[in-house]
Amino acid sequence: LELRAELLGAAGRHAEAVAAYDRYLSAAPGDVDARRQAARIDGWRGAFDQSLARYADLRAREPEAAVIAAEAAAKADYYGGHWVE
Repeated sequence: LELRAELLGAAGRHAEAVAAYDRYLSAAPGDVDARRQAARIDGWRGAFDQSLARYADLRAREPEAAVIAAEAAAKADYYGGHWVE
């Protein structure tokens, strides 16, 4: 299931990829990398609220992970239009 999600994401089939990640994560809820990738893909497909919700869930699951906190903050800024050109 994870490989299918990865391939769908790489093929630009983002909604299908997120659905595949959700199926995979129901069987492997502790896979932080898969959760991060699902959050990223939600952003790629313009589902910013869903992406930010996934990042919030990740931060709650991994409160000590600085890389997740930084990525979540960067995505929130980017989705909100706060980036430097």
